[in-house]
Amino acid sequence: MEKDFECVLGQLNKARGIVGASTVDMLQAVVPYCLGQGDRHDYQKSMVETVETTLKQIEESCVREVAASQSALADAEAKQGTATAELQSTEEKAKACEEDKATKDETQANSQAAVVEATQALQIAQESEQNLGAEKEAVLKDREESEKFRTTTWEAVKTGSFPGSEWRERNKAIEETIKMLDGFGLDASLKAALPTALKTKPADRKRFSLAAVEFAEVAISTRLQNLQAKIDNFEQEASARLQAVAAAKEALSAAEDKLQAAKVLLLASHALYEQDALQAVLSSKADIEKDIKARILHVPDTHFSRESDASPWSDRMHRAFVAPQRFDTRSPTSTGFELRQALKFAESIPVDLVALGGDLVNFPSQSSVDDIVVELQKLRVPFVYTAGNHDWHLEKLHDWEKSFDSQERPNELGPLLKFYQMSGRGLPDRNFSDPRFGSALLPAGLRIVCIDNSNYQIDEDQLRFFQDMLGMGQLFILVMHIPIYFPGMTWGPSDVMGHPLWSDSNDKNAEVEARLKWPKHASQSTVKFIEAVQESAKAEQLVAILTGHTHEAATVPVPCPHDSCKTPVKQFTTRANFGGGARLLIIRSLRGHSMQSAGLTGSNQGVSGLACALLSLGCVGVYVLCTRPRTAPHLPALEMPEVSDKDAVGGQQ
Repeated sequence: MEKDFECVLGQLNKARGIVGASTVDMLQAVVPYCLGQGDRHDYQKSMVETVETTLKQIEESCVREVAASQSALADAEAKQGTATAELQSTEEKAKACEEDKATKDETQANSQAAVVEATQALQIAQESEQNLGAEKEAVLKDREESEKFRTTTWEAVKTGSFPGSEWRERNKAIEETIKMLDGFGLDASLKAALPTALKTKPADRKRFSLAAVEFAEVAISTRLQNLQAKIDNFEQEASARLQAVAAAKEALSAAEDKLQAAKVLLLASHALYEQDALQAVLSSKADIEKDIKARILHVPDTHFSRESDASPWSDRMHRAFVAPQRFDTRSPTSTGFELRQALKFAESIPVDLVALGGDLVNFPSQSSVDDIVVELQKLRVPFVYTAGNHDWHLEKLHDWEKSFDSQERPNELGPLLKFYQMSGRGLPDRNFSDPRFGSALLPAGLRIVCIDNSNYQIDEDQLRFFQDMLGMGQLFILVMHIPIYFPGMTWGPSDVMGHPLWSDSNDKNAEVEARLKWPKHASQSTVKFIEAVQESAKAEQLVAILTGHTHEAATVPVPCPHDSCKTPVKQFTTRANFGGGARLLIIRSLRGHSMQSAGLTGSNQGVSGLACALLSLGCVGVYVLCTRPRTAPHLPALEMPEVSDKDAVGGQQ
């Protein structure tokens, strides 16, 4: 019987929430008895009316819901239209900003070129002014020699004063005369005729011989007159050159003013372009701080040396960096000053780690190492060190050397040893007992791994160490001196490790650096290491690679096998510290979300959009990398032991 009223019973179910649940249950119970009767008594009639009223309430509720849905749909469509318009407006604004930046970039480039041109013009004018004294001295000497020639050699051959027995002396004098007159710009035909005319006795000279002698006489007189005119004009020439220098200085000053104005406009344009991103970062500062896993300051290529204390073998490298310029301002600086500034900057953040990326010194000098040790002893944050190719190489080919890197191990275990002894102090699970490789644990499970590839190669022990690190399953950052070569890179064999052309036949610097040539080809362990690095990127263990060596700033993606990486890992090459360069990396946790879901893709050089909106201090680049959190073993931090004072000398003055 209930099957006859399933439709009504189903509709009454929709009344739950409109009327009480007990009322619905009661109505559903009486419906078969009330609606199934032909003659209904008063109670049944009242129940039917109640059901009818309830069904009307259900219908009204459905009508309201439909109206609300239609209204919501209309609102959504309106909002979508507004959002589309706002997006279009934003895109147009971004395009206008980009065009404005491009215009100002071009203006700055043109202004920079004008400064270079004005600088060169000033240099030429100053050199011209400085050379005036030497020019005057040369002209006076030329006039003296020309006058002496006229009164001696020329007078003798012109008047034929040589006796017949002295014909050899006469011919020699004639040769000297022709040579002298040739310097005066003697005409070729006169040069050809004059020897015959001068060999003829004056009394026997005919019309052509006399004309040749006469023309030569005129050439000599003209030469002397021109020299005298130059001498008389030197004061005026000096004044003109001084004026030229003043004009060149004024032109340079004007060009520099234009360049400065262009820089200001460009900075303003960049600031406007990044204002929204900066505001977004500032508004979510608390969330960012909460998600930060680590801060690392990468400082490669300081090239410090107190003095050339292994002269002459250390002279070239010491001279090359004795007076560097900052990359950003082109102002003079010093390597010791820039290192101290980087360390102070690290403490001011403060960072969790300073990664000293090699070529800390120009050559293996104990006094230079001791000076840097003094600075590192003051550092209040941990640091790690890996060697660069100049740290251990003295430009002297010793008799005992068997390969181009024979000096590496002796000097890393000699003058450079203190750097390794101090590496990673204050960090858990620290091991730098072998200079070829080392690691330590940073907060939140992030490991720092140092591999010494300063000889452009990876040996079997280093490969095994790296594979052991991968086996630990932790996130890690790889620190090396020389960048890894990946397909598509334009750097040459001397700039990267693993370049296909790296061989003894392409070693162009062996003679300059006073060393043996590279091997014929890279080792198999080097090839396997590069493959392991790519696999670690695929496994989402590798967070970033930090390198130096080239003195330039660059960012390249680490290729994944079969293009299987969800988020490309970057190899960062940091600008050299001797010119004020460094790189601050801020590693954030995405709390288990992918970079795509967090909306952090499509930004400058492939890093988070936050990177573009943080800070820039001189040549210090700031980058934000995002990782997925992993569980960290709870290891206690070690004490930070100091290297004893007796092992270090006074700092750089």
